[in-house]
This record gives sequence, structure tokens and C-alpha cells, in this order.
Amino acid sequence: MSYSEKEFEKVAVITKKMDEISSSFCLVRWKHATLNLASGASKSCCHHHFKPIQLNKNGEFQLHDNSEEQKLRKEMLDGKRPKDCSYCWWVEDSGHASDRVNWSAKSWMAPSFDETTENISNKAAPPSWVELNFSSVCNLKCLYCSPIYSTNWYKEIKKFGPYPTSNPHNSISHLNYIEFEDNYENTELMEKFWPWFYETLPHIRLLKITGGEPLLSENTFKLMSILEKQNHPKLCLGINSNLSISDDKWMRFIESVKILEQNKSIDRIYLHPSLDSSAKRAEYIRHGLDYSVLQKNVETFLSETNGSVHFISTLNCLALGGLLDYWKYILELKTKHYKKGREIAIGTEVLQAPEWLNLNILDESMSHYFDEVISFVKDHINEDGSGFTQVELAGLEKAKSTMLSPSDNRERKRSDFYRFIKEVDKRRDSSFDEIFPELTSFMEICKANSERLENFLS
Repeated sequence: MSYSEKEFEKVAVITKKMDEISSSFCLVRWKHATLNLASGASKSCCHHHFKPIQLNKNGEFQLHDNSEEQKLRKEMLDGKRPKDCSYCWWVEDSGHASDRVNWSAKSWMAPSFDETTENISNKAAPPSWVELNFSSVCNLKCLYCSPIYSTNWYKEIKKFGPYPTSNPHNSISHLNYIEFEDNYENTELMEKFWPWFYETLPHIRLLKITGGEPLLSENTFKLMSILEKQNHPKLCLGINSNLSISDDKWMRFIESVKILEQNKSIDRIYLHPSLDSSAKRAEYIRHGLDYSVLQKNVETFLSETNGSVHFISTLNCLALGGLLDYWKYILELKTKHYKKGREIAIGTEVLQAPEWLNLNILDESMSHYFDEVISFVKDHINEDGSGFTQVELAGLEKAKSTMLSPSDNRERKRSDFYRFIKEVDKRRDSSFDEIFPELTSFMEICKANSERLENFLS
């Protein structure tokens, strides 16, 4: 049985088991925790908004649960569809497997199903999948990011104010209780976190560190140092990174990975480069990214360690022109660095916010970019790991389906796209027209929409 067949079978099995609990049950909501220790917030699903970490009746921090999450879980047990989960309901109603079932079927989630549901309540279970944001310090200003996750975004908004979209974008007026500094980390919460981490670690099967840029946080290296001295044969460690960091930071990371491997401290380590397109397009979308440095660092990781690389591609309306070259690069890595026990893969996520960067603001004629990438992937399917998998292909096809889906308020979104991009170029001394010639006529449509809206409001 091929890799993809096994993955699709896992999804079918977990879907059936979840349906026996309720038609809207999601194991992730019980067994996942994302902790933003910089801003003091948590959530139980990557698709949802953070909620402030709360004190319980005894005055202790509830790091990965709160009353709102418990209410949502109760709705799921009753077979209701919580509004917070609308993205997955939309995907499922469109005929695709959603992250509700895809994530619940993963090896770090599914084995805990029976234990979690045996005496189930609406309270969170000890998480088997944990994502940590130690710090919002970041050297990039990705277009779809925000001041909550990037100190560089925070500094820009502090200097120039929010973006002039229909609802002012990335305003920090609601973040007055946070003042980011170059070395910002929430020391009060960190004191609470480490005891929680030691207690929770035996339950964790996937531990991901994100940011900000996690390799700019000393706590990332502290955590890796802790793992070096322990033995957790079922634990996978994932590091999200923009890979545009100094050589000394990067080589410090590489040496730590080597120690983890030599000590056999964990099952495996995954590097998750965040990349949405190729070359200049990628650098525009992820402002501050050095594409050549990213490629060099990926090469070093694959050459000097046994780790796996899983690219995170958040597809948005700016990514399509460079998409084929991006997937050709992934195939080159698979071909060159394939070996048994290593995974080199790409996961396709569809951007949800800000809504004016969504795929479905584009014209259907742009779908030919998807068609050529899908054709390329189909020509290079090889389930042994040296080529693409059906799972990777399915992610692309889902993204194309998203692009072709109806979009509410498309004129307003296109107007906001124009306003946003013009302001990006003004603030960052960039040139959209030079980097995205395939979108020149689309930008004219968005400009006309913006002018019509201004005339209507004046």
C-alpha cells in the first residue's frame, strides 16, 4: 500500500470513529494546544482566533483550556457545527476532506482517540499535539501576518499606522497592553510554562515551535537542550522558520539537531520552511525573506542531518505566478536528498485572512496556473518519497477549488487589495508591477473597484 493510500485510509477510519461520537466531533479540539506565550493567549485549533489565557478559581493559569473552548466542545458533542469551525464545514460541504479529519487522523492524534473518548467531557485532554510561540520577535513582515506575531510588523504600524483598507488593517489600538521590545518575551507566563511543559511532555507526540521567528528566541534553544538530555522515542519535533537568519544562529540550530540525533532523544525532527511562491514573488509576499539564503539553509539541513523537511505553503492570490517554479524546486530536493526514513514534502494551506489576499478574488482565467502545476505534479507522482504523493496533489486540487468558489463582497475585497498593495509599495519601497506582471490587468480592475467605492461613499 502506498503512502497516500495509507493516509487516505487513516482519514476514512478516523472519520467513521468520530461520526460515532457525533457528526461534528473533532479530536483536535480535545488534544491540541497552541500557546502564544508572547501575547498570553491560547487556542485549540490553528484556524481560530486566540483567546486570553485565563486564571482558574485557584488563581492558577489555565494554559491550554478556557470556558469558551469548553462551550465549543459541548456543541460538538451535541452534533452542532460551531461557527468558529466554519472553514472546515465549508471544505466538507465542498466535497473535500477538511483539517478536522485530516489532522485527527495523524499519527500524533489518532492513537489517543479511544482514551480521549472513553469518559469524554467538554474539558481539554492532555495535549498530544502542542504548538509554542515563545516570542513575537521576527525579522520578516509577511503580507498576511500581523503585529501580534511579528515585532517588525508592530514597528511598522507604530510608525505609519494601520493600512487604509475598508476596515483599518492591523491596527494596534487593541494591543495597548503589549509593548514589544527587540527581546520581548512574556517572563510572567514563561515562569508558569516550564512546569506545565515538564508535566505535559510525556503526553506530547508532536511538538512544534513557531513564532515570530523561533530561531531568534533563546527559549527555542533552551527547549532543544532539555530534549537533548531526555529520551522520548515517540516525540516528533517541528520547527517553523523563515530560514533568513544569520549563519551563527543557523549553525547553532544545526549542531543542536545533530546532538538530538546522536543521543536518539526523539523520534525525528521536522524543519518547516514557510514559503508560498518562488524567487522575487516569494520575497515580496514574505518581506525580508532572502530566497537564496533559504535555499542554502535547506541544503545544509538536508546534507548535514537526517531530518525531514515539510514546506508550509500558504496559497494566496499573489503566489500563482511563481507556483510552478516552486514545485519544481521541491521535486529537485526530493530527487537529490531522498533516503529511507526521511520525508521531503509540501503542505498546501489556503489563506483565509486577510480576505483581500484570498485566492477567490481572482478571475477564473488565472486557474491555468493551477492547471500547469497540477499537470506537473501528476507527471512526477512517486509514492516512495522521491516524487510527489497523492496527498500533495489533493492539497493543490483543494486550493484550485477554493479559487473557483464564489466570493462574497468581491468588489470590496478587490478594492481593499488595491489599497493594501499600493500602501505596501509606498511603505516598503517595492514595485508590485515589476514583480507580478501577470497581475497587471487584475490590478487595474481592483483600482476601478476602489475608485467606484470612493465615489459611492463621497
